[in-house]
Amino acid sequence: MKKKYFFLLITTKLLSFATMAQWQPTGGPDGGIVVTFTSNGAYLFAGATGGGIFRSADNGASWTQEVSGLTDMNVNALAAIGTTVFSGTASAGVFVSTDNGANWTSVNTGMSGMEIKAMGVSGSYVFTSTNQGLYMSANNGANWTAIEAGLPTGIPVSAIFETGQTIYAGTAGSGVWKRTMGDITWITEQAADEIYTARDIFYSDRTV
Repeated sequence: MKKKYFFLLITTKLLSFATMAQWQPTGGPDGGIVVTFTSNGAYLFAGATGGGIFRSADNGASWTQEVSGLTDMNVNALAAIGTTVFSGTASAGVFVSTDNGANWTSVNTGMSGMEIKAMGVSGSYVFTSTNQGLYMSANNGANWTAIEAGLPTGIPVSAIFETGQTIYAGTAGSGVWKRTMGDITWITEQAADEIYTARDIFYSDRTV
């Protein structure tokens, strides 16, 4: 009798655990197809095609749409550096918010192609890929510089990931490529004569 009771107790606990260990719905968001997430610590952000950007301050219990200044409601990618949040759209490039998503500003100087495929961050650097190239910014998107040297020509980068000091770029049909942050130094432009100064970006000739 004790063995049967013990077995029944274990079975009951396993069934109870199986019932609890399931995905649970949050409080939204309603609108569009959610395709990307990021967090700046205080808030969780969800980007949606057809819905723009949604923000939650309570771990998803409730969501509010935050699209002031956003001109494209199709959001393909999100990224964050500290409290600064970046949004990559399907046709209007990159937008940045410094007030937790309440307002968005277009930041596309130096970038070709406004269809954002992916975004990623490494320290104070933000990376984005478009339908025409791969770019990096060291000043929260105020300026972008192309860094696709060595990547397959004409093949867009569809995913960006950083771990340690290595940046990985996933491509459409040409596998995964990588590059260390040590291979890249920032460039600054002299506005007066449009000459890039001694901090020229360094492109490694190595492919890996």
